[in-house]
Amino acid sequence: METRKASKKPASKAATGKTRGAGRSRTWAALVYPESAAEGWRETLEELHITGFISPLHDSDVNPDGTQKKPHYHVLLMWEGVKSAEQAAEVWNLIKAVPEPRPVNSARGYARYLCHLDNPEKHQYNPADVVALGGADWEAVTHLPTDDYAAVKEMCMYIRKNKIYSFAQFFDLCMEKYDEWANTLIRGGSLGIIKEYQRSLYWEAQQGIQQAAAERQEIQRRIDREDLDADEVERETGMPRFDMDTGEILGEE
Repeated sequence: METRKASKKPASKAATGKTRGAGRSRTWAALVYPESAAEGWRETLEELHITGFISPLHDSDVNPDGTQKKPHYHVLLMWEGVKSAEQAAEVWNLIKAVPEPRPVNSARGYARYLCHLDNPEKHQYNPADVVALGGADWEAVTHLPTDDYAAVKEMCMYIRKNKIYSFAQFFDLCMEKYDEWANTLIRGGSLGIIKEYQRSLYWEAQQGIQQAAAERQEIQRRIDREDLDADEVERETGMPRFDMDTGEILGEE
């Protein structure tokens, strides 16, 4: 009787330890040192039309022993599809980036690292100096809800200190001088908070004016009843007592 040999099935991905896309990533990063970079390396990246970011020049970083690190740029590239290390290296070789390209687990985390936003122990670089490539939006990639909370707190303190009751006036100021505040307001989540804060602050100011006016009226009533002499008026109000008809300062000899 003829027996059929069992056909060998290909080993599963789990059995071989190989999975599709292993060692591949959409986001890769590398360093660029100004003295060894290819000439026109920024323009080369722009011409490739790959989404990404170039950090400000990191010229204030230090090693654990306190020595100065060589000035360098961090470059983050974000492809639409996964790329192998070899494919990413083709780009890095064009601009002479070092060391070997590294896959990035979090585009947001690395984009924030370009300025050390989450590393207060390190030198803080200006986000305005980040260069965006291929239409990337650094603000959109790096934004966290906690950023909005910090911005709202700063705005409220500024509004109270400077007694700004007009939202139009405040928003004009943001657009002119404070881009981060303007972006926070444009996103919309904090818009109602700021408007309500200004309205409440205005109400407090009006209450204070009304209370002061009421106190002045009470003092005037006491003056009219002659419950207060000139010295007491000056002591309570900080102002000398005037004769309302003649303008004469009362209590002077």
